[in-house]
Amino acid sequence: MNYKRFALCTLAGFIFVFAYEFIVHGILLVPTYELTPNLWRPMEEYESFIPFMTAMQIITTMVLCYIYTRHHENKGITEGLRFGAMLGLLLGLMQFASYAWLPISIGLALAWLGVTFIKTIGLGIIFSLLYKNK
Repeated sequence: MNYKRFALCTLAGFIFVFAYEFIVHGILLVPTYELTPNLWRPMEEYESFIPFMTAMQIITTMVLCYIYTRHHENKGITEGLRFGAMLGLLLGLMQFASYAWLPISIGLALAWLGVTFIKTIGLGIIFSLLYKNK
């Protein structure tokens, strides 16, 4: 493994994930979340969890980057798309499954599936562009 490129991929991936999650969950899905306020922490309590959420974003990005580097075949952006799609389907379906135990709308569950799928495709593209053999 090239540790320099691994660190670069992790950093770039984390910046993407942080911005993407903020846009999706902090702006776009807020009206949907407001329909079920009893499910979510109050804003003051939520804000105290931002360091935890940030740490989880960093760790998750690092793990996904590690998985990518362990199976890297230097096939370019199509490899990143394939990687992102496979993991996006897996992780997105896990998010979608929340519909079974949370009283959320099917629309929100589908949105979580979709945004997770798109996020991992974005990560796959970033990894494929930055982690390549010279």
